[in-house]
This record gives sequence, C-alpha cells and structure tokens, in this order.
Amino acid sequence: MSESAGRRSDPLRVGLIGLGEVGQHHLVGYTSTDRARVVAVADLSSDLTAEAAGRTDARTYADWADLLADPDVEAVDVSLPHDLHLAVTLAALESGRHVLVEKPMGLTVGECDRMVEAAARAHRVLAVSHNQVFFGPHVKAVELIRAGTIGRPTMVRLRLGVGGRYPGWRLDPTKAGGGLLYDAGVHRFYMAREIMGDPIAVTAMTDVAAPGVESEGIGVVLLDFGEGRFGVIDANYMNPPKTFDDRIEIAGDAGLIALAGCEAAFERFTSDPALRLWTDGAWRTVETPAMDWSGSVQAAVRDFVDAVLDGRRPKVSGEDGRAVVAMIQAAYESARTRRRVELAEMFGGTVAGRTGA
Repeated sequence: MSESAGRRSDPLRVGLIGLGEVGQHHLVGYTSTDRARVVAVADLSSDLTAEAAGRTDARTYADWADLLADPDVEAVDVSLPHDLHLAVTLAALESGRHVLVEKPMGLTVGECDRMVEAAARAHRVLAVSHNQVFFGPHVKAVELIRAGTIGRPTMVRLRLGVGGRYPGWRLDPTKAGGGLLYDAGVHRFYMAREIMGDPIAVTAMTDVAAPGVESEGIGVVLLDFGEGRFGVIDANYMNPPKTFDDRIEIAGDAGLIALAGCEAAFERFTSDPALRLWTDGAWRTVETPAMDWSGSVQAAVRDFVDAVLDGRRPKVSGEDGRAVVAMIQAAYESARTRRRVELAEMFGGTVAGRTGA
C-alpha cells in the first residue's frame, strides 16, 4: 500500500508506459483529474510520445527502463502487450513505484503471484485495470443485486460475439497468453466474478485442443459458484464483420437484469437501454450515470490514483487480477482435459475469497 495513511493533497506523479489504443484512454484518465500529473511517457513510437508530451509536458522515453530511471516518477501505468506485464511491473515495484497494470494481469497465476509478492515487499499499491467493473450500468446492476431487488441471483449469462479476430500481437498466443478467452474474454470472467463471487469449479469447451498453444476463437465456459448458482460465458470471434455483442443477463428468483453491453454501445452495435430490470411481471428501464467504455477506463485510472493518494486498497487489486487469471487458466485446463476443474484442486483453494453480490 501507499507510504502513509490519509489523503495527500499534491498530485500523483505518473509515468505511462505504452501509448497504444488503451494507453490513450489511460492518458485521458490521468488528465481528467487534478489528483494526477503525467510526468513521463514511454513508447517505441516517437510520434505517440511527442503527441502525449504536447498534451501533458511529460518527458519522453523510447525505453521503459529509462522511464523507470526518472526519479520524478512515483507511479507507473503499464499499458503494454500481455507478455510484457510481468517484467515491467516487477521492475517498477522493485524500484519503489506504485503500479496500475492493464488486463489480463499476467500470462499465468504464477506470474500474478510474483507481482503480488513484489508489491507486498515494496509496500506499494498494485492495481489491475478491470475497467468494466467501473462502468456505470454495471455498478448500478451490482447495487440492485446487493439490495435484494432481484432476490437471490442464481444465473449470470455473459455473451461475447466479435466480428473477426484482433490483429497484431494478439494473434500470437505466446504474447497474448491465449486467444479469445484471454483477450477480450477476460472482461466476461471478471464481470462474472464481480456479480456472483468466486467460482468453485470451471468446465469449458473451445475450438482448439490446447488453448495457449494455439489461439482459440470460440469457447463456452460454465462457472459453478456453489449453492446452485451458475454462470455461462459464450464467446466467439465468428460474428459477422463490424459486430460487437457483449451483453449480460442476470437471473434471480424475484427478478431479472439485462445489460445491453459496455463495448456494444461504444461500437454502436446496439441502441438498447443500458440497463433494464424485470420485476412484478414487467420490464422497465433503469437510469444510470452517463458513461461509455472509454469513461470506464478513465474511472479505473482515477480509482488507482485515489487509492495511492488516500492510502487505501484499490477496487481491483493484484489479488483480484490473480483470481481472474486463475479462472481463465482453469477454463483452458478444462478444455484441454475435457473435464470439470475444481479451483481448489488446481490452485490450492478459492481463487481469492470474494463472496457473491
């Protein structure tokens, strides 16, 4: 955690490593709060660093190691391909910096454990950008569930249908960690956990025999949360071009919740109401704070800044990031072995101990 308890008045001095698409939204997140100041940026593209410096007066670096040598940087944002998360995060923590790392946290649970342990040794905040837990309609849905509005939640269905694979390094499972489930699919896993708590077992099927060796493009995952509560993730890259469907449906014994989709709305795939609630025999639209996908990324960034400055745990900690990677690894193991995988069997206990909504 941060060095001292209580709120700090001066801005957090941030070094942003990686200025690709998601890094650009992280940059907006930092510039949208007076509690942070981007003092350094690093990227292989000199055009991107120059543009960022023009907006923030940040110092520019081509190499992330040079940014870590900058004594003015006290917190680091890692917005890089998945295979670089471990090395950069460890180096940043070991140099005494707080860290926000993009999803998924690491390529394996073992990598995540190393990051969590490094943060504990350094007494620094380690947060993971699971941005959709900050998305306004998702926050409201969880509030409704916790208030008992739909009774006891028994089933969550999370859909992901994308029109074609993402290009570049995401096609290489040695860099991405796997295929669909590990990349865009990670949002489905952490939202299932946010809504229902930690699963006790995972059963999965994918279109390749060894996810992580080849890159799966379709998968169906059954999550067993215990006590007769389940989740289903159905995900594919086989949708028609220009589609993006990421809706969520939650069933309770007294009501239903339908979420139109965070990225679906951002990509203009849907114009459905963001959140609908069915109780007493009828559907109604529930108003939620105005926010889009980019806004959820910015909210994740601001939560990290506030956690450091206020001396508190971030909403999505390293332990939370580790738990989600454990869920995905269990899904891959299930698909490979064609059997149900118990989380306690695979990881020696529950993935993190979070109870359901």
